[in-house]
Amino acid sequence: MEREVKPNLVMADLPGQIGLLVETIGVSSSGTPPGPGESSTDVEMHDASQDPQEYRSPERFFEDLIISRAPEEVRSHHRPKAPTTPEQIEEYRKKILNDPSTKHRFVFQQWPRDPNGTVITPLNSQLGKVAGNAQQIWGSTLFDFYTVRRIPSVPNLMTYTSGSKLAKWMQSQGETFSQDLVEKQKSEEEPATVQPCDIGKLIKRNETMFINSKWSLEKSWSKEEVKDRFELPKPWPPASPFSPSAYPSPWPFPPFSQQHMTRIPTLQQYIPQSLLPERLIVHDPWKLLAAEVVEVDTESEEFRTEKLVKWNEKEDVTHIYRLQNSEANSIRRKKDNKALEKQEEDRHKVRRKFLADPHTRNELPDGFVVNEIQDTTVEEPGPVKPPIYVVFPLRPSCKQPEEAHLYIAPAGSIGEGHHSFVYKTELELPRSFLVNEEICEECVLEDMGEILREQDGPNGDRRDPKWDEKSGKLALKTTEIHPEVTRMADPIHGEEATYIIKPGKYSKEFEYEGPFRVIESRVKYPNLEKGPYCTHIQKEDRAIHPLTSKVYVAAKLSKQGDGHLAAEAENYQKFPDHFFEHWTGYNILRPMHDPVPLGALVPQFYGYYVLETRSPKLLGTSNTEEEGREDMRSAYLSPLLLLEDCGHPIDPRSLSVDDRNQSGSLIYRFHEEGWLHGSVARRNILRQPGPITAWPSERAANALKRGGLGQISASLSAMQRTIDDYDSMTKREIIKAKQEKAQMRVQKFRADYADLRSQFERLRGEASAAQQEANRAELISASSASASLSSPSDSRRRFQNTSSTNSTLHPGLRPQNEIVSESPFRGSTPQPGMGGREFRALDEHSFIQNTDTKLDEFLAQGREVLDNLRDQRNILKGTQRRLLDTANTLGLSRNVIGWIEKRSTQDTYIFLGGAVFTFFCFYLIWRYLG
Repeated sequence: MEREVKPNLVMADLPGQIGLLVETIGVSSSGTPPGPGESSTDVEMHDASQDPQEYRSPERFFEDLIISRAPEEVRSHHRPKAPTTPEQIEEYRKKILNDPSTKHRFVFQQWPRDPNGTVITPLNSQLGKVAGNAQQIWGSTLFDFYTVRRIPSVPNLMTYTSGSKLAKWMQSQGETFSQDLVEKQKSEEEPATVQPCDIGKLIKRNETMFINSKWSLEKSWSKEEVKDRFELPKPWPPASPFSPSAYPSPWPFPPFSQQHMTRIPTLQQYIPQSLLPERLIVHDPWKLLAAEVVEVDTESEEFRTEKLVKWNEKEDVTHIYRLQNSEANSIRRKKDNKALEKQEEDRHKVRRKFLADPHTRNELPDGFVVNEIQDTTVEEPGPVKPPIYVVFPLRPSCKQPEEAHLYIAPAGSIGEGHHSFVYKTELELPRSFLVNEEICEECVLEDMGEILREQDGPNGDRRDPKWDEKSGKLALKTTEIHPEVTRMADPIHGEEATYIIKPGKYSKEFEYEGPFRVIESRVKYPNLEKGPYCTHIQKEDRAIHPLTSKVYVAAKLSKQGDGHLAAEAENYQKFPDHFFEHWTGYNILRPMHDPVPLGALVPQFYGYYVLETRSPKLLGTSNTEEEGREDMRSAYLSPLLLLEDCGHPIDPRSLSVDDRNQSGSLIYRFHEEGWLHGSVARRNILRQPGPITAWPSERAANALKRGGLGQISASLSAMQRTIDDYDSMTKREIIKAKQEKAQMRVQKFRADYADLRSQFERLRGEASAAQQEANRAELISASSASASLSSPSDSRRRFQNTSSTNSTLHPGLRPQNEIVSESPFRGSTPQPGMGGREFRALDEHSFIQNTDTKLDEFLAQGREVLDNLRDQRNILKGTQRRLLDTANTLGLSRNVIGWIEKRSTQDTYIFLGGAVFTFFCFYLIWRYLG
């Protein structure tokens, strides 16, 4: 489950207003005020002459709205004593916003009805916008939900619904009493799926962390040449992406080895069932696939030593597994195949249509615009020559991998249930299956030049005159969006304040309209599995990487004689698509009254694999009784259910009211689809930091608390990436003047970003100091409270801690003092009424999670430093090459230097021998002639 993300503040203009537009929340410009007992936001017309600097931001509006709806006990508990300072008031606001009992998601608008209007009934109800789960009450933002009187004459009967649904109903019944809201709903965004962070970008970013990577491992001084580190081994390409020759230095890394420079990403993308690998090579040195339960002393030295054993210290044991599809999976495979075929056909259709009519009125295929030399200093709209549009070839479609490798070890233990074990495993796949390579634009430009010379001739004598005609035009597009403001009583002071609901915008942009001169590029998308990169890519560090990539997945093993795993795999293959999808917007689900986000219901399903060929190392006979028992245990090898590792079990005590609502909504969504969840327990509801579209470093920066600096840090990181994307877009701009203006904006954005980052670092330091002081105070007072935590009810809990000598677990698997759990992803969390020791263990666990968050921030900073070091390294490499050229010019070859060093050594020996002989002669002269 993801952390709450504040929705976009999307509001619509009200018709009939002149000057500064006003948004009405709870009151329609054409309606009547709410009846008795109904709450709404007090809104009135605002004078446009007021100083805009006095307006409060949209974020402040939403915060004040939340504070005004906070429970009275929360506000009274945190209210400071009078008199108060501005700092105390700001601290009071933060405490209310971060209090777990404060709702951040609720319906705060009312849709006014015609007093003589028609009654809304199920028979005349209309369907509004819906997401993939087909739930009727969907809204893009919190501003798209309303309460409404089904019977206009009954003020106390209110229904929670969506704006799009109400707008459709009003249009069908001809009710125009709130026509302004009907018009507003036309601008509501359509529901859309949300894709996780691009796994390919994560992999490529991690690969570039190793600045000393190289293909060539040898240097030949005898031939007076140095092999370039980009030089591929011969022959190339290798027979398999998993071939030893396909790994440059420092790859491959031993499985489950801690790499400080990079982290293996977690696979969260949906993989079409027809693309899952058919063959899975499982590496199991610890023989965990036996999935057996034995007694072990978790306090013994042998147990602790076994958990610290590294992968290279064990003999590898491999088994071959095959993908097993059910009838339900066959149906989904066909559906996925149709979806893939449709995507491929759509790409071909867009390309064919554009090539038949290369004009801006048609959708542009993959490619880029190249503006030929012409007068670009004119900043006036008018006719221009048609630019060149280079069309890329179609990107090769993704192919099903022939095989994949899975690595399993006790270090990846997640939990144990009554019928299964779960591990966090490393899944190794061909890199081309996960990463989309980008075409080399330098090669494309060179190829474009060759095609132009072929078509126009070396001197342009065969150039078609139509390309010199000004058949296109630059059109000036003006965008004018009036700001929307509202007035509301400040929840702290009670004074009426003005808020900007939607900022205004005014811009003028030149856009090209007209035909293109099309150049179909002959450059192919690079793929190191099929051949070496071009000379342009070979100069970059991204040219050095293995042909495979690793991702984390959860692997579930079944105990011998238990059929739950096969049934569970069958269910995953029967689930509808929207169970695995993340959607934009919110739903209101029966019997709830508050909107909840639409995340995925279940982990992604990555296949159910059964044993095909066991390792020869497990076959054979044994002569001793002990070895005989070992053979009996190894006779069974569990099937494998591969799933997404999607987070940690929830702790209801630490959840906010919004998080509890969202947890409950997951069960309701199951029921709405006709499924019954047979084990509604907190260990079976998982959460993870969000949003899922963000990079792992940003998600780690999102603190577990409701507010804080984590969201700001993530926003600043996203802002930096946005600036970088904007900078790259400016380099492709056709109009020179527009490009220069955009570059000036980029410089200003970067300056603003640097200023915001410095302010953020200062505030984070202050917050860290305050948090340390609070932790210190809590630690001092903790001893007095620990005695009251235990109670007699602790002995009546369902799950009990077992003694270290009697616990049952898989060899080298279970953490010390783990509680038996049915969780498919984590061990059970302690029940309420826990003892002081368990409570302190949870505190320590939270401290470790916070430490991990800080480490992620340090790693992100370290990556930035590495980027700078990589640039400096390239400069040093250039300097080194120039020094070597200078040395070669002076004739100082390595052989000459070696010969000089050799002669210097001989001269030293001759000098020492001569000195000894001379002193000996002096002695003889002094002895006999002196």
